[in-house]
Amino acid sequence: MGFWDVLRGKRAQTSDSPAEQPIAPGDYGPGRLWKRVLVPALDCPFSLRSVEVATRLAGATKGSVNLAYFVEVPRAFALDAAIPESEIAASEALEQARNSAAALQVPTDISVHRTRSARDAILKLIVDENIDILILGGRADSARGLPVELIRELFDRAPCEVALDYIPAGK
Repeated sequence: MGFWDVLRGKRAQTSDSPAEQPIAPGDYGPGRLWKRVLVPALDCPFSLRSVEVATRLAGATKGSVNLAYFVEVPRAFALDAAIPESEIAASEALEQARNSAAALQVPTDISVHRTRSARDAILKLIVDENIDILILGGRADSARGLPVELIRELFDRAPCEVALDYIPAGK
């Protein structure tokens, strides 16, 4: 079952046929299973389309979704310093994303990460949580999803598969 089959709503099938057995971790191809799916957000709400893509992928393979909100703390402040605006934004974004994911009844983990560099923190989380696929969302107007520069860096450096849900300007 491929990426597009999952998005079209097809479910993973189990079979004793070797041709239909899941591909071993690290192998890539149409039988790839994504058990751990990460959707990151930074300084703005999650792309809800990205959350939907992630929950469909995880649901089709009986996996789980990790919704992670990253707060970049300026170097002038301690990492644990109170930043009320960012904390409120993180809470609201996570609640909205969790509600969106709940409709598909997929196990969902939510977390807030305070960091100096969102890129480095996302890459570390991928390794620490053994993430299979990273779902990135973005828009040309940056109203939701991740900044374009961060998306490019994650595409270049992520140690897992990466999928992008990008909405061009004017849509």
